[in-house]
Amino acid sequence: MGLFIFPMFPLEFPWQIHRGFETIIINKGFYNHSDSLGTAGCFGQGKQAPYPVPNSWTLNPQNEVAIWHIRLNPNGELQFPNAAFGVNRMLYFYKGDSIFIGDDEVRLNYGIKLDAKHNFIIKSSSKEAKLLFLQEQPILEPCGRAHL
Repeated sequence: MGLFIFPMFPLEFPWQIHRGFETIIINKGFYNHSDSLGTAGCFGQGKQAPYPVPNSWTLNPQNEVAIWHIRLNPNGELQFPNAAFGVNRMLYFYKGDSIFIGDDEVRLNYGIKLDAKHNFIIKSSSKEAKLLFLQEQPILEPCGRAHL
C-alpha cells in the first residue's frame, strides 16, 4: 500500500544558515530561538517567530503544501485522497493508543511516510487520536531535499 512506518525521536535542531528552506515550529509551551539572521526571542502560546515570507514557496498552490492537525474521535476515520506525482506525505501519530491504515496497525509515537499515489483510510482505536500531517512537492534546494 506504500507505507513506511518508523519510530519518532525527540528532535534537536543545530545552528543553521537561513537559506533555501522554510521553518514551521509547532510547540506546546515556550521555546527560545536564535538564528543566523540575528533573530532571537522566547516564543510560544500563539506567538510566532518574525519571519517575513512575502514570496514564500509555501504559498504557491502548485507546491501542494498542507499542514494539518488531525483529531480523530474514538473509532473515527479519515480518508486521504491520492495526490500529484512526486508529492511527499508524512503523518506523525503523537497522541492516542493506536491507529490503523488499511491492515497496518501503527502505535503511538510513530511516523508514517505515505505514498501519494494511493488513497488511504486512517482509523482510530477506541481512544481519540491526534496526528500531524505534512505534505509538499520537494523544494529542490540543497538543504531541503532530505526532509521528507
